[in-house]
Amino acid sequence: MKNFILCPWLVIVFLTVTLFACYSKRNDKIYSAGITGNTGEKISGVDLKFLVNAYSIGLFKLNLANEARIRSTSVESVQLAKVILDFNSNINHQIERISSKHDIALPMDLTDEQKVLWRKLIKEKGRNFDQAFADIVDKIESAERALYQHASQASKDTGIKHLKQKIEPELQLHQTLIETLINKINEKIFADANIKMKSKSSNKLQT
Repeated sequence: MKNFILCPWLVIVFLTVTLFACYSKRNDKIYSAGITGNTGEKISGVDLKFLVNAYSIGLFKLNLANEARIRSTSVESVQLAKVILDFNSNINHQIERISSKHDIALPMDLTDEQKVLWRKLIKEKGRNFDQAFADIVDKIESAERALYQHASQASKDTGIKHLKQKIEPELQLHQTLIETLINKINEKIFADANIKMKSKSSNKLQT
């Protein structure tokens, strides 16, 4: 993955990393024991934590993608947003079905940390918005892949294991789209920089 050129919105990167560090720590305290749902099946604390975390990540990604679909300035960014909307809508629906068997209450709103990151993102415009969107999604999906990997190894729930099988190839496609978007953005940045340099050189020659 190519690094972005430094710009003011890099604070978003820090907030993204902080978001998942704080979120994971908070849920470690909350979900330490399993519960028995309305089917009589017990679900472990690990699986309970996974379902809530995965749903929350999906909810946040859906919000990001909806905003990007409206505000993005590049075809690549809009394409990534549409793929995320289809993917996480489907995944969250499956999580809802699994959770309903165990009477698990899923989050209906963004966390406080997600809201902070969201407010930072929507202040961006044009190419800066596309850059921030791509970088946030990249960081979130890294956390998402790690979450599913851990869940599949620890889980005894067949529904969760099935989700893991579906998500891996899809997230790989997302990674390709993210890299394409980042490359396009960087190409435009360098092209604009070259135009400015040529313009300055031309002005100097004329004077």
